[in-house]
Amino acid sequence: MLAKNKLRKYLIYASGEIMLLVIGILIALQINNWNERRKLNDERENYYHQLIADLNTDKVYAKNLIIAFEAVLKQYEKYKETFNNRQLNTQKTIENLGSLQYSSQPVIFETNTIKTLINTGDIGILPQNINTSLTTYLGNQNNLIDANTLNSKEMIKMLNNATSNGANPSLLARIQKQPELMEQLKIAENYSRIILQLEAYHLWQEMTSKTSIYNLSSLIEEADSNIAAIKKELE
Repeated sequence: MLAKNKLRKYLIYASGEIMLLVIGILIALQINNWNERRKLNDERENYYHQLIADLNTDKVYAKNLIIAFEAVLKQYEKYKETFNNRQLNTQKTIENLGSLQYSSQPVIFETNTIKTLINTGDIGILPQNINTSLTTYLGNQNNLIDANTLNSKEMIKMLNNATSNGANPSLLARIQKQPELMEQLKIAENYSRIILQLEAYHLWQEMTSKTSIYNLSSLIEEADSNIAAIKKELE
């Protein structure tokens, strides 16, 4: 009987120890899970602040690009007004064309938080709606950059063709003082071709500038939308 009582007490004591051990493990797991959640939340919040900063930087850059493209369009519109002059000739037209801009506007977004999120896989810690929206935003940004690069290459080809025929404003200004050299180079014979080639260049520049302005404006709207969504998560 005494032995049975001792066994019962031992089993109760052992059961209590096991329960305490299990409870201790559960508490430790809970604390660990809480710490992991806190670390994840801190990491997510840090990304949010970086994203807002990057998106605002993108907006400023995009607005400056729009200003640059609008300046190109304004300059071309001013050139087209020269055709209101009834006394316009090929030489004067080439001189007017020479006053236009012939350098392409590079488009390079230097912010990289979204790329970092995607490359590291950390994009997965963000809510699905923000995840999708940021991925789409980056895709549209890259499409804009690629289109601008292709357009720049095409414009360089067009300009090279015109230059090979003598479309060099500096040369044309200098050669006017050398009628014999001008006759030997037969540049005057190419005036019509030069004008048509440069007109094609600026028509292409006009169309691509308008497209870039539209795409940049859309990108700014996307940035604003993403910023609003992120700020809502931070509330």
